[in-house]
Amino acid sequence: MVTTRNPTALTDLPLELLWMISEHSLPVDLASLALGNHRLLSSFAGTAFRDFTNGRNGNPTDDARIKLLSRLSRDLPQYYLCFICLRLHLWKNTRLPSYFHIDCSDGLEMNDRCLQTSLPLCHYPSYTYYQFRFVHLQLAMRRFYYGPGFGIPVESMLYTEVVRHHIKAKAPPWLQSPVNNISEKDPQKDVLMALFSAEARICSTSPGLCLRAQEIAVVARQNVPRMWPCHENGLVEICRHIHTREPGFIGIFTSQIERYCSKTSPIEPADQGSCDKCNTSWKLEMRTLDENNASLTLTRWIDLGPGLSPNDAQWRCRFGIELLLNAPNHEIVDSRQRFERDSIQANSSNALSEDEMYWRNISLLQGETYQKVMTSMRYGFYILHGEAKTSSSRCIIL
Repeated sequence: MVTTRNPTALTDLPLELLWMISEHSLPVDLASLALGNHRLLSSFAGTAFRDFTNGRNGNPTDDARIKLLSRLSRDLPQYYLCFICLRLHLWKNTRLPSYFHIDCSDGLEMNDRCLQTSLPLCHYPSYTYYQFRFVHLQLAMRRFYYGPGFGIPVESMLYTEVVRHHIKAKAPPWLQSPVNNISEKDPQKDVLMALFSAEARICSTSPGLCLRAQEIAVVARQNVPRMWPCHENGLVEICRHIHTREPGFIGIFTSQIERYCSKTSPIEPADQGSCDKCNTSWKLEMRTLDENNASLTLTRWIDLGPGLSPNDAQWRCRFGIELLLNAPNHEIVDSRQRFERDSIQANSSNALSEDEMYWRNISLLQGETYQKVMTSMRYGFYILHGEAKTSSSRCIIL
């Protein structure tokens, strides 16, 4: 008597039926199926991976490779999909966002700046070395979506940098110094102290990572007129759409300096606004620090989006490639509000308000405190990366 056994698993099916199933499967589904066990791999070896290229080639076949590796990376928490070379990398080997260099891009011919280039933050007055790339956004959000084993915490993006350099520009003839009490022989009279600091937070509603970047330039009060945005000083940029080559913003920037230097006009509140093309919020302000020194502060809030793909409009618009307003079904929410009020970290006991961030940064510059708590990279250039708490304050020194 012949007995038959009903199949209880996919691998119990005859090879012919497995092939019939494969004919109706999408390439990424078939490849995932083939990786299930040795039997399936041997059954589908000839067809499962024929639609996948060996790395990035710029063709539509890249999409199938991205889908497959994205699916595999969810089962391999220690690995992430590198969108540059379309291979899996260990995320713990990723350098933090300063002095960053992407080895897998060496010799790779690509025109997509979103994959290779860091956020455009390197401008006057700080000319920062902070290199924030898509991989940092990707890994921070990956940790948020799947858990601590999948990526980097936002605290790893905390960064502060201090640099000393000399002012090269001369004051324009229509501006006069608010004070004139520094000796011509004083070696500090031409020094500009520039500080750059960055902090990241995550919003859970409409998931996304928001960055707050603050630049502070401290000069002797008589040198305030020399800070105006001329050719010698360089470009001041809010984003790719608002900068000191644009008449509206250069007028705002110059007005801040003129009001500060004026002996008749009262000092008005800070100028602030938001870019209608990429939703970057900003605030620009002049302050008197003490009898001899003044500070120019530029703070930016940038909503970088969900970090799921470098083709996301919230990332691409940072490079002037497209406008966020053209992104379908994208709701524009003020980036400053997202960071300061709506983010998860905003409710933390260690969360710094915008003003607390300013005074924390100023405290590093006053009395040259930065030399005691920051790492000297070369003469006049110091950095501090990560989280370090002081004993005298609940503030976080970055």
